[in-house]
Amino acid sequence: MSEEIEKFNFKIIILDEAHYLKNSDAKRTANLLPIVTRCKRPIILTGTPAFAKPKELFNLLHIIRPDVFSTFREFGNRYCDPRPNRWSGGLDYDGATNIKELHYILNNSVMIRRLKSEVLNELPSKRRQKIEVNTDSAYVKKIQDALSKKPKGDLAMLIDNLMSSVWDPNEDTEEQTNKFEKNNQERLSDIFQCYRLTGLAKIHGIQEYLNDLLQNDIKVLVFAHHTEVLDGIEAEVRKLKLKYVRIDGAVPIKKRYDNVKIFQEDEDTKVAILSITAAGTGLNLTAASTVVFAEVNSVFLQTNLVDALDSSRYSSGRGQNS
Repeated sequence: MSEEIEKFNFKIIILDEAHYLKNSDAKRTANLLPIVTRCKRPIILTGTPAFAKPKELFNLLHIIRPDVFSTFREFGNRYCDPRPNRWSGGLDYDGATNIKELHYILNNSVMIRRLKSEVLNELPSKRRQKIEVNTDSAYVKKIQDALSKKPKGDLAMLIDNLMSSVWDPNEDTEEQTNKFEKNNQERLSDIFQCYRLTGLAKIHGIQEYLNDLLQNDIKVLVFAHHTEVLDGIEAEVRKLKLKYVRIDGAVPIKKRYDNVKIFQEDEDTKVAILSITAAGTGLNLTAASTVVFAEVNSVFLQTNLVDALDSSRYSSGRGQNS
């Protein structure tokens, strides 16, 4: 296919969702880069230029200015804090250095950034609500029993350490991570089991809330994390006999985009049931005006789990015009 595209010898190429080219080993990247780099005027569009690491920017910068960003090694040595990999014997480029300099280069030479407030000012402001739902007391009791194995303050400190991005710069990050996991393996297991139980505890409450919400003739996105919670949501939508799509880790990439197309274009498809991890980025679901977060992502474990000791009710966040 790439050979057929090359025959057209395009002078201008526009790449949408260009952040998918961040991985140099991906087949998509290997097929597109030779075509795009030979084009005289490439234009790349993305709402997510980089997730976490400067190295994810290199392919995009190489497309736009191959004369400046010519080789990854040169780019990586300057901006990716290369460190020896004790397993492969090579270098890891997962770090970050000279960030202010890179930011200045991006803003002043290759990137035009537009905020939503600048281009979508005709839209109303987002409205966020926290909706309390009833929970299953049996699951709440299991959570409280698990969390009470050690003092509450100890749990809070552990989760703070888990979520903290501040590590000793003089120690290898991988070694620190392994050490932390080894020392806290039992408690980590308790924490993530409790995280799962928080979802199970409020499935019925989520179903009741969705039953009321979906009586309105609106399109809704419903996000959750655990498969059991996604299954419970799907069961309720089926019970209401509404057309829906579902995107989670078991759905192939092509099928995900087919489901997005159905949700966007079919007026009768009212609900998109979405995994936070599988559908959190890169999907255009603007047909919906209401978003329900039936579960929060794991970065909010501290709020959910520590509060479990003090409350028998959990909250689902709902945002409109999101």
